[in-house]
Amino acid sequence: MQVVDQRGVVVGTVKDIAFTVGMEKIALVVETKDKKETHVQWTDVAAVGDLVLLRTHMPEAPPTLTVPSPAPSAQPIPKVCPKCNLDNLPIAKFCRKCGAKLE
Repeated sequence: MQVVDQRGVVVGTVKDIAFTVGMEKIALVVETKDKKETHVQWTDVAAVGDLVLLRTHMPEAPPTLTVPSPAPSAQPIPKVCPKCNLDNLPIAKFCRKCGAKLE
């Protein structure tokens, strides 16, 4: 879907949606005409229809939203089923595939 600023200038194309859990921030991942990736905050979107209309015009270097990634140590380690080897949630007590008890 094309992203257009308030002057009618095509900024780029939406490639994905980015969000931060707990901070309630949403942004569109946009590939600009020069094939660079930028993030447009949801609060900067005026309307979504056949295209995405922004509230303001985009400067030469669009503002970016920094989405923090969790520290590697913050990633929970999945519980592996001893029977079928499926990765399960760390809080699971039983395997979601075969029902075996997880240790």
